[in-house]
Amino acid sequence: MMAISSMTRGAFWPTLVGAAVCLAGCATHPATRASAQVCVDRADANRRDCFQGCEGDFEKAFVGCYGRNACTGRCETQQVTCQAGPLHDLEFCGEAAENPHSCQGQLRAHRGACAGRPDRMACEEDARRGAAGCWYACQRTHGPVLERCAVAFKTCLDGCVGR
Repeated sequence: MMAISSMTRGAFWPTLVGAAVCLAGCATHPATRASAQVCVDRADANRRDCFQGCEGDFEKAFVGCYGRNACTGRCETQQVTCQAGPLHDLEFCGEAAENPHSCQGQLRAHRGACAGRPDRMACEEDARRGAAGCWYACQRTHGPVLERCAVAFKTCLDGCVGR
């Protein structure tokens, strides 16, 4: 639990700075719905990139706490192998461009269907809520396997240090 709360606090400032930069960049000209959506999509991609970078830094530091050696290297290899399938499945479910039924694909299709409707804003909000529900369903489906990988990884790393 400590690592998660530290990670959350560590991601706060980069996220805040990224949001400020996006808002500054997005606010320089009058927005249209299309330009606002492009800006929001760009901000979301930047946020994901930031989190991935922070996550990678955390993982390096985390493994470093156990010492960089052949044992921790084996643990990392086992972790990558364990996570490969579930991470692919999670991405395919949630964001894969090649999967028109992914949450992101469904969101694009539903938002596209909102164009020209008098209730467009409400329609797009429903589309976003549907995509969020889809994403949570993907996480509920694939998350437990990833949790088991994390437990096995920690157990392996614990075996790399003396008592």
